Amino acid sequence: MHALTQDLAARLAAAAELHALELGIPVSIAVVDASGVLARFVRVQGSPLVSVEISQNKAFTSAAMQVDTAGIVEAVQPGNPLYTAPVSHSHVLTAIPGGLVLKSGDTVIGGLGVSGGSVDQDVAIAAAALASVSL
Repeated sequence: MHALTQDLAARLAAAAELHALELGIPVSIAVVDASGVLARFVRVQGSPLVSVEISQNKAFTSAAMQVDTAGIVEAVQPGNPLYTAPVSHSHVLTAIPGGLVLKSGDTVIGGLGVSGGSVDQDVAIAAAALASVSL
């Protein structure tokens, strides 16, 4: 597979939603394709309003930067090479963990973003969803 399909986006979002519900954590879940276009979005009832935008930013950042959002935390700190990256792009980039890059082999096919729980919970929900599908 060299592109994100609607079926895969739906399965990823459903798996993330199921894991979040099992944990009792209301989150928002976004899946974007390789160009950062939203392919699927789910907002679990009770998730914080701010999680809607943050989940989409996490997914976009993972696809655009081709790395999990946790992987750029250090690089965006003052004095580091990507310090201005989160504010130098027309779409919001974020270094908040919970965004995972989606790859088929070495090809980036999209990004998955989860927001609404703690950072550790968001990462765990996204990772569980990714582990539940084959790319």
